[in-house]
Amino acid sequence: MTYNFDAYLNSVKRNIKNKKLHATICAELESHLQDSADFYVEIGYDEETANRKALEDMGEPTTVGESMAKLHKLSVWQKFLFSGFLFVAVLKFLDIFSVNSVVTGWLTQFILMNQPKDAFMLSGEIVSLLITVTAGIAITLYTKRKSPATASIVILLLEVPSLWCFSSVVWMTIKGNLDEYLQETVALTAVDYTVITISAVLIFSALLIPAICVIRAIGKPFFDSRKLKKNVKIFTVSFALVLSAVYLGIFAYVDRKDKEQFELYSRVVADMCDLCMEKGRITADDFEEVKERFDYLEIKEIDLNDYDIEYNGYYGADKYYCARIGDGLMINSYLQLATSSSGSFMFGAEADRLMYTFDLTLRYFKISRYINYKNRWEGSYDVASYISEFIERAQPGDSVDDYLMKVKETSSDFSYFYYAGLQQDDEYYMNSATLESILSDSPETYAEERYTTQLDMSGFFGQWYYYITADDGKFVSARDMSD
Repeated sequence: MTYNFDAYLNSVKRNIKNKKLHATICAELESHLQDSADFYVEIGYDEETANRKALEDMGEPTTVGESMAKLHKLSVWQKFLFSGFLFVAVLKFLDIFSVNSVVTGWLTQFILMNQPKDAFMLSGEIVSLLITVTAGIAITLYTKRKSPATASIVILLLEVPSLWCFSSVVWMTIKGNLDEYLQETVALTAVDYTVITISAVLIFSALLIPAICVIRAIGKPFFDSRKLKKNVKIFTVSFALVLSAVYLGIFAYVDRKDKEQFELYSRVVADMCDLCMEKGRITADDFEEVKERFDYLEIKEIDLNDYDIEYNGYYGADKYYCARIGDGLMINSYLQLATSSSGSFMFGAEADRLMYTFDLTLRYFKISRYINYKNRWEGSYDVASYISEFIERAQPGDSVDDYLMKVKETSSDFSYFYYAGLQQDDEYYMNSATLESILSDSPETYAEERYTTQLDMSGFFGQWYYYITADDGKFVSARDMSD
């Protein structure tokens, strides 16, 4: 067998992705090989043996090519990936720091398992964390630079609370208690805490160890890392895919339940709007008819002492009823009804949209959830614009059916109030124009119909309130406000 340097150098070049470095590196290696071969000839070896020993001393061409490449400049594409990852990693670090700006804020996230809905939201950070770690390891292997893997380790350390919460959600799912857990009806036991802690530590270690191994391998110039690289790639990618699949499966389940709940909520709003369009004015005498309309819900009478009825706008109610809408894994929604001996009637569909901003999108940066959240419960600016325009153009005596149809189509927040027998000192519940017009006809007592819609939306002004006063389904006046 003839041992020549050309075949060896060609193998080296195939392992150097930046073609601009081929000439420089090959010239350097050829010079080194020739000096080594000359040394062996001088001490008595023939030329072929001298070449063979020089090649053996140099090592495997794959390892040599990779080692020499990392000692030279990166290609344009490698520079782009390297700098791009570090830029995103810095933004991610600032993102985590800005959301948890003080140590106490970071540490308190460890107790979020006792706040299941918050724990579920924080567990979603596992996806962005897996992307960061796997990308950091991959770019370190590709560029032969330690910084990407090091940055991913730093972010991994900062995201320990996310691993903690992710482990809690997975464990509750395995136990079959996820529904009860998210509804905060399950008390965690010592066994639960132990299992969750062990799981979080194992996940953390499974992400940390490959990153450390890659950093150590890169630090050895002529270490044959091919087997290590292959094993790290297979393990890291497989582990990331498994964890992502687990979380996305849980997320899909919760999302499906949320969708079913929203569809039921939409049906309730639609029935409410239909009742208002069909009957115009609804009084306490219509209660049984209204209740029958919602026979698909379990309507229960509630002790008035358990609720702040006046705060909820159910002023002067003698009887108060409530029905839960859907399972409420992330959003609690209810149909509320109230009647009074004076003939007043009130009903409304309510959902705690802002209490738990259940974000249905997976986002890389945490802070984006605070700047802008988007889910099927969120009010639409199109609806806000439509209702605002309706209020501006509507004249006394106009039908409010257009407004009701828009609310029905969009499943927006909606409540109807019929106040009977109000006194003059009840001005809180009236706008001045309505009060003046009604008192001119009935100076002692008066009645009022009111439709209200509250839109919870993203943005600086996140809440829009609309109050439309009517008389037997006919527009009287309106006002709106934002918060």
